[in-house]
Amino acid sequence: MSEQENSSQIQAAEKLETAATELAGELQEILKPSDVSALLLSLGSAQSTLDTVYLRLAQWHGQATAGVHHAGDERGNPDNPATVGAEIALREAAQYASDAAAALARAHSANDVMLWFDEIRVSGDR
Repeated sequence: MSEQENSSQIQAAEKLETAATELAGELQEILKPSDVSALLLSLGSAQSTLDTVYLRLAQWHGQATAGVHHAGDERGNPDNPATVGAEIALREAAQYASDAAAALARAHSANDVMLWFDEIRVSGDR
């Protein structure tokens, strides 16, 4: 792979970024309220998957070895604890993602008992 080509991991992350940006734009207005339940399920699943991604990145940082995976920091210090800081922050991100997935599951449960109209109704219409 040349330096100009992005790895498949970067390409997947960029697709995720694009999809999240597109979804945020699409949610300016809820056009079909009955879709919210499926939306919450999908978002919860995605959030759970991100938990796994962050945890795998944390584990990788925890196993990164000077002289094998990196040459230290910009000043040549191989003992720079940056990989430890990254590992801790990624484990924190994984926990937040897990918490968000749980919150989305609760939102789905609460939302799922509602009988949503897919069109606006005038007060008193049946």
